[in-house]
Amino acid sequence: MRRHVWLVALCVIMLGSTVWAQQVNVRITTGGTTGSFFPHGAGMAEYINIHSDFLRATPATSGGGTENVRRLATKGAEFGFCYPGDLLLAWNAEEPFKDRIQNLRLVGPGQAASIMHMFVLEKSGITSVEQLAGKKFVPSAPGATAGGRVVFFLKAIGLYDKMSISYMSWGDLPDRLKTGVIDGYARSGPFPVADIVQISLTHKVRVLDLGPAMEKSSFLQKYPFMFEEKIPANTYTGQTKALTSFSEATFWTAHKDVPDKVVAEFLRLAYTEETAKHLDAAYKGHAHRELSMMTKIRSVPLHPAAQKFWKEKGIQVPEPAVK
Repeated sequence: MRRHVWLVALCVIMLGSTVWAQQVNVRITTGGTTGSFFPHGAGMAEYINIHSDFLRATPATSGGGTENVRRLATKGAEFGFCYPGDLLLAWNAEEPFKDRIQNLRLVGPGQAASIMHMFVLEKSGITSVEQLAGKKFVPSAPGATAGGRVVFFLKAIGLYDKMSISYMSWGDLPDRLKTGVIDGYARSGPFPVADIVQISLTHKVRVLDLGPAMEKSSFLQKYPFMFEEKIPANTYTGQTKALTSFSEATFWTAHKDVPDKVVAEFLRLAYTEETAKHLDAAYKGHAHRELSMMTKIRSVPLHPAAQKFWKEKGIQVPEPAVK
């Protein structure tokens, strides 16, 4: 009897060792603790750890999207949030990347599109983006990714060199606009943007329609990681018609050498309604229900496991912007 019990115990130990040996630990690079990347990534890691038989995920803070590109490229993490635009810039060794980074692959939608808002005070008389020529305009706070995208837009429409461009901290911008220190600035995010709502309490604000300038330029063709977006009528006080702008979403990204089995398990767990409900409590701006985003994105190639996953979902992913 004792011998039988001992054999059973040994089998349990051996089975446990086998399961442990098969466990795969992955790191998820996110952003700062006060931003949206970290709570979202931590929520995803928690869900993986509860529901995966072999994957164990650990979220890590970082400086955000640009640092995540570098960290993933050097295998400092297996998964992370990246902007498709940064992935393309890194692929071609364009600023802020000095060396070519061509070893990263898209996995799937991360966070919902952040819609660009360029706005002025109504009393300025400015009704179109072209009328910002000669005006004092702030694309963003220093170093913000969103500011770089505004510069791409202004250069594409031939306006950048005709404006007085400066960068100021986010907290200073509402008062600078209201007191006339600047003529306008840009903020990106889901609508309604808090700055516009706040300023509108005391000053009439005009959000500019970027559609006409976009149509006349090759902006969306030159920057295929940008999406055309509509800001619905009556989103803001005094805005009686829908406005056209552009947006950029973030995507889950992985190093190309992350095993197919690991990426497939991540994908299996990431895009279910149960996952989305879990993430609602962590960060409601996640895009784990917005699978149609995969039909729009043109950036770097998909990871092979992601190619298989999205094909089986019946979602046609466009050809990457690079080969």
